[in-house]
Amino acid sequence: MDKRQRVLIVDDAKLNRDILKEILGETYNYLEAENGNQAVQMLGENIGIDLMFLG
Repeated sequence: MDKRQRVLIVDDAKLNRDILKEILGETYNYLEAENGNQAVQMLGENIGIDLMFLG
C-alpha cells in the first residue's frame, strides 16, 4: 500500500498544475482539479486529501 500523502492541486491551467508537481517531486500522490467546483466535489467524496494547493 502506498503511504504517500495525497495532495490536491487546484488550478484551471494544466501547465501550472504540472509545474507544481514537478517542483514537489515524487514525494506525494497527486490529485488535480480544474476548478473550485471540482475540488469541492473531490473533498466531499472524502478520499483522504492531506493538503490542497489553490492557484
